[in-house]
Amino acid sequence: MPKAFSQDLRDRVIQAGLRGSSAADAARRFGVSHSAAVKWIRRAKTGEWSARQQGGHRRSQFDKYHDYLSALIQQQPDITLYELQARLQKSYQVKVGISTLWGWLRRSGLKYK
Repeated sequence: MPKAFSQDLRDRVIQAGLRGSSAADAARRFGVSHSAAVKWIRRAKTGEWSARQQGGHRRSQFDKYHDYLSALIQQQPDITLYELQARLQKSYQVKVGISTLWGWLRRSGLKYK
């Protein structure tokens, strides 16, 4: 993943935009993309001038059901994905697609046959 632009460059683009220059003009002048200039200027108007953190691990929304799903698989090793899907829906009102559920099970290391 590429590094964030320098804060100095950001500041110059934002200042140009806040002084009345269009985002497109500021982007051309400082050699950044139009969409970046628009986002920086918009965020600066709310008081946010610095770069946001990049990357990082995003936790799955299904991590909180790991123990529940693990117990289901231990109780019934031949449980199907459709049955797991139905149990999540019934117990937690969680709607999940089969491929999403299968991918999460694979990544979390829960195996069943």
